[in-house]
Formats: sequence, structure tokens, C-alpha cells
Amino acid sequence: MSRRHAAFTLIELLVVVAVVALLLSLLVPALGAARAAAVRTQCASNMRQLGLAFEMYAADHDNWLPECAHSQPDVRKTWQWVLLDYVSEGAARGREVYLCPADPTIEDRRERDLSSYVVNDLVFKDTFIGGRVVSNRDRKRLRHPVRIVTLFIGNPARGLSAYNDHTHAALWPAGWNRLTADIAPDMHRTGAQSPDRSKGRANYLYADGHVTSIDAAQMRSALEAGTNIAAVDQQR
Repeated sequence: MSRRHAAFTLIELLVVVAVVALLLSLLVPALGAARAAAVRTQCASNMRQLGLAFEMYAADHDNWLPECAHSQPDVRKTWQWVLLDYVSEGAARGREVYLCPADPTIEDRRERDLSSYVVNDLVFKDTFIGGRVVSNRDRKRLRHPVRIVTLFIGNPARGLSAYNDHTHAALWPAGWNRLTADIAPDMHRTGAQSPDRSKGRANYLYADGHVTSIDAAQMRSALEAGTNIAAVDQQR
């Protein structure tokens, strides 16, 4: 008796290949978006932990926040180091809470005990006027903590230095490129970075402890309309 072997025709094979390609084209972006969302969530969790550490530090220091390297040349006395006493033991040991999982320089920062995050220099630096300190580190001066950002995701291209722990936010109104020189408003995205850094979004920690994710294009529009998200004297 002869046995007949069933086989796919060329057309059937082409149809299968087309269906598989279509399914992959739908699945890959979805997986990428899901991964980006998970990374953004972990970043937000890190920022909330640091926000809580700021709160506990202030409670122990007469309601004053720690310093940044702009006015404190001893980096061991800046916020990156003094907050280690206020984060969980595991996070302190690995300093993971200081590292944004989307940061392309994360391994170098881990090795050098550096942070992916930068503080708002308009809040964390001291100014000396008439021989006395005038500073927004005194939280009593922050009239609208729900609208004042204290922590940003730093621009990885700034360089690996403990002295790059803060922004230069007074310069931001001069242009979008001034802002992106300091921070990464597009750190959380899928796909390649856009030339103007307006594709994607980033997380922001506010002085009252909440974290918000803001679209980079929205951030740029606000800045160009005259709103500096780092300003401490914002009014509704």
C-alpha cells in the first residue's frame, strides 16, 4: 500500500509566516511598553524612598533638608551620603535606591557610589547674605511643597562625579537645552531618544513626598510658556 504524505503548500507557508510576523509586530511593542512601565514604577519607588529619607532627615535637623555639593564641598556631608542613615539597610548597603533602573550608566554609578538622581539646587543650596545663611533648605520657606520638585533624574551625559548632584535650575528659562543639560525628562521611553529629548517621560519627587510622571513634551511646552518646574515661588 502506498502512503501519502501531507505537506504545506508554498502559499500556506507564506500565510503562516505573515501571521507570525503580524503577531510579533503586535507583541514586541507591547512587551517593550510593559517593561518600560515596570522600570518607571521601580524608579518612582526609589524616589519615594528618598522622599521619606528627606522627611526623616528634616525631622532630626530642625526641619532643614541636607545640602548639595553646590554649597558643601565635602561630598561626605551632602545629601547622597547623609541620607544613607535614613534608607533601608538593604538599599543603603547596595545604594540601589539611588539608581534609576533606566539609567544607561547605572553600573558605573553603582561602582562609584553615585546617584542617578539630582536635587533641585534652588532648594538644596545655601546662599550667604550679610554673613548669614539664606536657604530654602529650611522647609518653612517652602510655601507650596505640593508644587515644588525636589528630586529629578539626572542627565547621564553630565559625567560621573559626586559634585554633579544638583541642578542649575535658575538657567532653565533660557532654553530647553539648559534643562536637558541637567536632567533627563525623557529617561523613561520606548525606542531611541529623539533629537530634542521630548519623546518619553520622567518621574519627579515633590517636596510633600509625592512622585509624579510627566511627559517630556508637556514639560517642554510648560517651560517655553514660562513655567520653571524647579521654581520655589510658584503661584496658582
